[in-house]
Amino acid sequence: MRVLIRADSSTDIGAGHVSRCGALAEALYARGVRSTLLTRDLPGSVAGATEAMDVISLPATLSDDPLGNVRSAEIARSWLEQDQEPSWLVVDHYDLDAEWERAARGDRTKVLAIDDLADRTHECHLLLDQNLAHDGAARYAPRVPAGCGLLLGPQFALLRPAFAEAHSQAYVRQRVRRVLLFFGGGDAFDVTTRAIEASDLLAPADVLFDVVVGAGNQRARAISEMEIGSRRIRVT
Repeated sequence: MRVLIRADSSTDIGAGHVSRCGALAEALYARGVRSTLLTRDLPGSVAGATEAMDVISLPATLSDDPLGNVRSAEIARSWLEQDQEPSWLVVDHYDLDAEWERAARGDRTKVLAIDDLADRTHECHLLLDQNLAHDGAARYAPRVPAGCGLLLGPQFALLRPAFAEAHSQAYVRQRVRRVLLFFGGGDAFDVTTRAIEASDLLAPADVLFDVVVGAGNQRARAISEMEIGSRRIRVT
C-alpha cells in the first residue's frame, strides 16, 4: 500500500498539521507501511524525512502561483499511480478542498481528509476531526459525499504512544501547582508572551509555569529572557 500525505508547516502555519500526520505515519510504519509527505519548503518548516516517512518538497512560492495547486495535484496523482498498489491520499490542509482532492487522487486511491473547520467540501472516503464538538456529524454532512466515514472526537486524536502512556499514569490533582504553556510550533501572534504576562498578574504566587517555545517561534530569544530573574517561569 502506498500512502501520500499533503500537509505544510511554517512559522505562520505552525507545526500541528505535519506533527499529527507524522504520528499517523509512525503508526502506519509500525504496521509495515511507509508514507511520503508532500510539503512546501516554507520558512520554519519542521518537515523532515524520518524512518517512517519520506519527504517530497514543493516550492515555497507554490501558493503565489495561480496554477500552483494544479501542479501539486498533478505531482500527487503521478506519485500515487506509479504502480498497481492500492493507495491512500491523506490531506491535512486548510487551503485544499474537494476540487484538489479529486484532481490529486489516483484511480485506485482512497482519500482521508483531516479537518476541524468544516468550512469547505471534501471528496473523501474518510474524514477525521479529532476535536470535541456536539454537532460534528451535522457540520460535515453537507460537505462530504454520501457514504463517507466520519471519525469524530478526541478518541481519534493523532497522538504518539507517549501521550497515551502519560495519560495512563496521570492522577487527579486537588490543587494546581504547575501549568504548562505551549502555543504551537510557530505562535505567529505571540500568545506565549501574553500568557506569561497574564500569569504573573493573575496566578497565585506559588504556581510554577513551564513554557515550551516551538522551533518556529521568532520570539524565542525574547521569551527565554523572560525567565531571567523569575522564580515562576521555566522556558524550554
